[in-house]
Amino acid sequence: MASVCYRWMRPGQPWPAGLTLSGLARRMHVWLQPYTDRTADIRRCLQYAMDRKRGGRILLVRFHGEWSGVAVVNFTGMKGYIPANVLVYLTVNPAARGQGLGTELMQRVLRACPGDFKLHVEYDNPARRLYERLGFRTKYAEYRFQR
Repeated sequence: MASVCYRWMRPGQPWPAGLTLSGLARRMHVWLQPYTDRTADIRRCLQYAMDRKRGGRILLVRFHGEWSGVAVVNFTGMKGYIPANVLVYLTVNPAARGQGLGTELMQRVLRACPGDFKLHVEYDNPARRLYERLGFRTKYAEYRFQR
């Protein structure tokens, strides 16, 4: 892939020029449509990943000079009954889709973060095919009780 640059963000590391945590959350809110979360919730997930005590990893991709995708992993601090890693978000700007960026983001995340992974994906989300192609399998249905 030409004109592609990947950058890992780790707790305590400064954001690249022209990008902030809040700005990334706003972009992700748009890129994730129609499977998006509230911008405030995306921001809290990014803050968790950048927290030195809890932590996780954020992998950014720059495509043709623009920040065009992101994968966000939160560490659970557990293993076995709860996987060590939760892939909370994987999204690519719709204008940059179809270039293999999502696949490469996911492959890099799997190589860099030791331990098992889990993720949640809507049944009708086309990203399911990517996860299944990379070896993710459905273990059980998730139920939620919301207040």
